[in-house]
Amino acid sequence: MPNRYVRDLLGLLAAEELGHMELIAAAITKLGGPTLTCVNSQGAPWVSTYIDQSTDYIAMLQVDIQAETRAALLYQRHLESTTDPNMKKMINFLITREGVHK
Repeated sequence: MPNRYVRDLLGLLAAEELGHMELIAAAITKLGGPTLTCVNSQGAPWVSTYIDQSTDYIAMLQVDIQAETRAALLYQRHLESTTDPNMKKMINFLITREGVHK
């Protein structure tokens, strides 16, 4: 990406999204769920070729905005389905951060 400011911003967002995944994985484990791993639908380990790459930066950013919106909606559904105050706190944090990213 030629614009270093946009490149740095996207790098920071990617790092934070990985942190979100770690939060969710830890919560699932604490709730008695299985340890999470990054695999595709056939169980093969995640590889970087799964990332759509394009030189159309505007289109990439629009897809990212759509993903943030979908994530916030999914978190909202999870928020409504739990009564655990700690889970609610974590999910509210994630919803807020998705809004910041968008």
